[in-house]
Amino acid sequence: MKRIYPFICIFFFILLFTFAFLHTWEYDEAWTWLSVKNESFGDLVLYKHFNIANNHILNSLWFKLMQTIGCRHVIFYRMASLFSYILYCYFLWKAITWKTPLADIKSDWWLILFFLPPIMIYFTLGRGYAMATTFFLGSLYYMKAWLDEKRTSDYWKFFCCGVISSLSIVSFLFPFLAMLIYLFFRSGGKVFSVRNIISAVLVLPLLGYIYYVGKIILLNDKIINGTDHLFVNGMYSTFFGFLGIYDFIFPSPELLEHLNLVLISKILVPLSFVPVVWIMLRKRKARAFPELTLLVLITLMLLSAHLVLKAKYPSDRSVIYFLYLLYIPIVLYIIREKNKLFKLHYLVVIFFSLVNFAGYAYALARPDFYGVMAAKPVRTYTILSDLQNYPDEVYNELYFDGRLQVHYIATSFESDWGKTDRVIASALKEGSADFLLVQRSTWLRDQSMFAGRPAQKLLTSSYKEVYLIPIKRAAQ
Repeated sequence: MKRIYPFICIFFFILLFTFAFLHTWEYDEAWTWLSVKNESFGDLVLYKHFNIANNHILNSLWFKLMQTIGCRHVIFYRMASLFSYILYCYFLWKAITWKTPLADIKSDWWLILFFLPPIMIYFTLGRGYAMATTFFLGSLYYMKAWLDEKRTSDYWKFFCCGVISSLSIVSFLFPFLAMLIYLFFRSGGKVFSVRNIISAVLVLPLLGYIYYVGKIILLNDKIINGTDHLFVNGMYSTFFGFLGIYDFIFPSPELLEHLNLVLISKILVPLSFVPVVWIMLRKRKARAFPELTLLVLITLMLLSAHLVLKAKYPSDRSVIYFLYLLYIPIVLYIIREKNKLFKLHYLVVIFFSLVNFAGYAYALARPDFYGVMAAKPVRTYTILSDLQNYPDEVYNELYFDGRLQVHYIATSFESDWGKTDRVIASALKEGSADFLLVQRSTWLRDQSMFAGRPAQKLLTSSYKEVYLIPIKRAAQ
């Protein structure tokens, strides 16, 4: 049978490259760009000033390298993620087909989930998640390969991939440690073997560094992405919510709200997953998949870290590796057993992933704020905005040569919107700027003030819907 997996990989690479080339700078990307600008490579490694969770160390070092050699277009800052996609395709195939005869995989389309949202978008961004996921899959594959054939080279490839994954996103340390524990108990060798001693000597500095990084982040980062719960309103619920519909890219907010589509997706995904868990437990199939054993080990380690160290549980994208630990076994079970309940759950997840895929495509086709401003006559523009946004500063420096003067009339966590509305009313009356740039909520709240002005509905970074409203006639 002719395999279509290579064509799936090539097709999605073209899509990913196109998206990465055309899509605006994201909020966190711009934040990283601005934060590393005045840092040395050593300062970044030590988290000296850029001392928050947004410092994905390997990605930050890549950004610094791109700045050092003078790169300006966003595509260069996203190339580390795009490069990792090539390895991702290889590691994914090897991890899934390990001990699975290719003839059993009747259709490569069963692997399509691993190319759709949520993971797809991270290969188009200058963040650490794509690299972390890629090398996590590499460590998973080489772990399996070493257990099967005991080649020394496979073990050290596993080890290197685990280290790179952990340094890309520090929360990926947990699956790496889980794999080390799994190997220790499955290897059947001596406790104090040369391999184990060398591994311990090498992993201890990694643990020390990540502990050091975690301590610095806890002291300095006030908005860490995490949760205090394991299941309900916690780590697992945010992961399954990650598989539902994304409200921020859905083409019709009105339809989304009217039909409660986000809530429906958040119910259907875990609900359809219940019989999958029941069958796995009842038929004792879980032990056949090392991924599920790793999932249990990781959960126990995270629980221990929470109880002993008061650490928060990681959530949504920080546990994106759950996608593989759960759905590689599900895909393989579907292939081997043809179970309809497994297929139903998988197709539910695929459906919502395709909806999100269409949402990203729709968002890319919509006009964005920076593109609209770039098309206007070359001069300085003063803009009052109620959305604090790091990309404003990046675009002003890299592409507008200081001509895009954005002044913020609201804070990131604004509570006094009455004050913001008074500033807007004053600006409209006095003509103190060329444009207003307001969020959808402000547009809906203050429509009476904007009557008669030709507002443009646009997107800005992070798929935020904004309205560009001319204040001065010359700006229209």
